[in-house]
Amino acid sequence: MKRYKLHAFETGTLAYALQPSMAEGQPMHYLCTSCVDKKQKTTMQPNGRHLRCPSCKTDIVIKPAQPNSYARTSNC
Repeated sequence: MKRYKLHAFETGTLAYALQPSMAEGQPMHYLCTSCVDKKQKTTMQPNGRHLRCPSCKTDIVIKPAQPNSYARTSNC
C-alpha cells in the first residue's frame, strides 16, 4: 500500500491510485477503497464512465455525464 495514494476524481469519488514514482513498470491503475479497508488489493476495471471492482462489485463514477449536445427548438 505504500505505492498507492488516495485519489479524488472530479466527480468526488475516491480510489487508491498507483503513484507514478512507484510504478516500477506497471501501468497506471486504481485500487478499490472498500477492498483496501478489508486488507485486500483489488484492481478496479474500467466500465464506461465508471470503475468497477471485480471482487466486491463497487462502481464509482470517474467522469461526469456529458451534457446533451442537441439544441431544443420551439415550433411556436
